[in-house]
Amino acid sequence: MKIQKWILSAFICSVMYLGLMATTVGAETSCGGLIVTGGEYNNDYVYNETAHTLTIMSNKTITIRNTDPNTATTDKIYIDAGFSPTIILNNVNIDVSGTPDACAFKIADNSSGNVTVTLDDGTTNTLKSGANCAGL
Repeated sequence: MKIQKWILSAFICSVMYLGLMATTVGAETSCGGLIVTGGEYNNDYVYNETAHTLTIMSNKTITIRNTDPNTATTDKIYIDAGFSPTIILNNVNIDVSGTPDACAFKIADNSSGNVTVTLDDGTTNTLKSGANCAGL
């Protein structure tokens, strides 16, 4: 009986510890070919692997960079409606030019948010969208 209680206690402590690690604010999170710093995954932003889209859904300051700035990613950045984040691009290289109507960086249609986009000093940022879309 004591061993079962000890095992249960150890399990609960482990789950609580892992939960704290997953919600660490400000940690780097890999989202496809992009790395995100600032905010909290599943709270301030999410990544849809199927759609290759990083969606920002908060008013926080979020820094985004490529895992390898020399190689373009097909991941896209989308700012959800009504949010006013500050987005810092730090060596972002997105190329979705081969996909019609794909936008490299899109703010939701009719959004009431005021999005601030900053290019980090000394960085090169490239946003190439598909036909019928601007890069930003």
